[in-house]
Amino acid sequence: MEHLIIGTAGHVDHGKTELVKALTGHDTDRLKEEKTRGMTIELGFAPFYIGDQLVSIVDVPGHEKLVKTMVSGASGMDMALLIVAANEGIMPQTIEHMHIITLLHIPCLMVVITKIDLVDEEKIAQVSEDIRTFLEKTPYAAATICPVSSTQEQGMHTLTCHIQEQAERLDKTHKDSLFRMPIDRVFTIKGHGTVITGTIAGGQIRKDDTVTILPSRLRTKVRSLQVHGETRDRAKAGQRCAINLHKIEKSMVHRGQVLAKPDDIEPTKYMDVMLQALQGNRIKHNQRVRLHIGTSEVFGKVQLYHQNDVENDRTYARIRLEKHVVAVHGDYYILRSVTPVITIGGGKVLLPHPSLKCSKEQMVQLLYRLDEQNYQEALDQILDIQREVHTVASLYGMLRISRQIIWKALDTLVKREKAIKLGQEGYISQKVLHEDIQHAYAYLTSYYERYPYRIYTDKESLRAQCFPKLSIQGYEAIMKHMMGEQTLELEGHLLVYHKVKRIQQIAKLDGVQHMEELIKGEALKGLQVSTLNMKTIDDMDDILHFLVATLRIREVTSGTYIHETHYKVFVNKVRSFIEHHKKISVAEARDILGIGRKQTIILLEYLDAQGMTKRIDNHRIWMDI
Repeated sequence: MEHLIIGTAGHVDHGKTELVKALTGHDTDRLKEEKTRGMTIELGFAPFYIGDQLVSIVDVPGHEKLVKTMVSGASGMDMALLIVAANEGIMPQTIEHMHIITLLHIPCLMVVITKIDLVDEEKIAQVSEDIRTFLEKTPYAAATICPVSSTQEQGMHTLTCHIQEQAERLDKTHKDSLFRMPIDRVFTIKGHGTVITGTIAGGQIRKDDTVTILPSRLRTKVRSLQVHGETRDRAKAGQRCAINLHKIEKSMVHRGQVLAKPDDIEPTKYMDVMLQALQGNRIKHNQRVRLHIGTSEVFGKVQLYHQNDVENDRTYARIRLEKHVVAVHGDYYILRSVTPVITIGGGKVLLPHPSLKCSKEQMVQLLYRLDEQNYQEALDQILDIQREVHTVASLYGMLRISRQIIWKALDTLVKREKAIKLGQEGYISQKVLHEDIQHAYAYLTSYYERYPYRIYTDKESLRAQCFPKLSIQGYEAIMKHMMGEQTLELEGHLLVYHKVKRIQQIAKLDGVQHMEELIKGEALKGLQVSTLNMKTIDDMDDILHFLVATLRIREVTSGTYIHETHYKVFVNKVRSFIEHHKKISVAEARDILGIGRKQTIILLEYLDAQGMTKRIDNHRIWMDI
């Protein structure tokens, strides 16, 4: 059994604080005003041992004006003790607190009937029957009901035994590794500085860790930390923790903020949620509400999907907030009306940072899958809609679901052949990848039809035509995959589809063969394309580029070409002469080649540019001889 948080709930003056004192020996009323008025105003905390196991008890206020403080305390509970005074029975705040417990999905509930020393057995029996009837309309119909007198210590041993029994049954594993602690109290200690307290909702924190206060994004360090007054080097999920912050003024921190690790969580002003409207309360589309999450209270608007209002039912909605809050997938929240201030509903955060562009129907379908924790189908849908190459990190940024859950879901999709892994980190829908590749090949085919003499297309042109919304990283991953299929080759920034086959096709075209014959017919004299009638040869530039790229011709100077067969003869003659005579002059080259001086100079300068020869005064030498 890991560390548990047990909280009280119930109507004002029903004996919550007295019960906690009887259980733990600690008085959780710490404020002077609380002592004077005899009621809890702030959250109170006390250590409680179940055998050798330390748990925390949270004492929350019951007054209707302090329900928001009750919500702050209830948000971290594992077990709730709903307190009902025997002399009054079920009261308004009993009902509202029960609604909050239900909406926050607190795993375990026990009902404690207090002040039994003030009434007779018949009254206790009647209150017990009323409570059982009340519970039948909730998820806690089988909850234990335990009558006690905190002042007379009647039933306290039985209550402790019931708490221990229920605590041992709780499946409390705190699998969420993401550290976050909603702040519920801030104070200063002379000589130490600012101290914050809260219940750690996930992960763990250590002394000297760097932390961030959200949503203000203040960065600081943990100077020291305590769990129920005991100094520790580490505190973990489920524990009540007091943290001394380094160089942070009290005025810079307040309840409602959240302590987190740097870059783990992003504050949000809108989120997609599952919404449950309480019976008798109608929540309208665009209704302004108070949202309570963690220890914060923020005003916002509810925007329902596909309906104008919801009453006594669950649905999906987007909540747009007036200020930033901190939320992750799976966090529970409460909605209260602006006026009168009553609890009207609540639910679960599904997408804390909704960024998916899709139809309302697709969004509702996705939210349903996330609500049902069907993460495989949810990720399959996201990959299908976004048509992007995702990583575990990018999906985490969108969903704020455990990275381990995301990785396992993606791995299963790959095994089911619903997704394909690209490289070390990328994932894409198999269907989307197939469609994108076919689209790319269709574009290349039509490109070659428009430009029959071209081998290559520009890599960025293909991206602009076929993958305009794909990230650079995603495009690179798909290109690498296509090249792995050996149908696509990349040369610098140029792409070619089935290169060998493409070259063979172009080489057979009449225009290519005609141009090649023209250049070949000019021997070493070379063909100057400016002398040709451009209108008689279509796509001349593309044809010349093809012949040069496939080493059929050489452009020895701008606009002048010689055929490769004549070029090889020229090279052999010059090299052979230099091998015998150590060097060659322009006149000597002109004589052995049988062409004019001007063309000889052009050819020799081309050899220089190729690095094959080097000019020294009026002669040239061969570089590797």
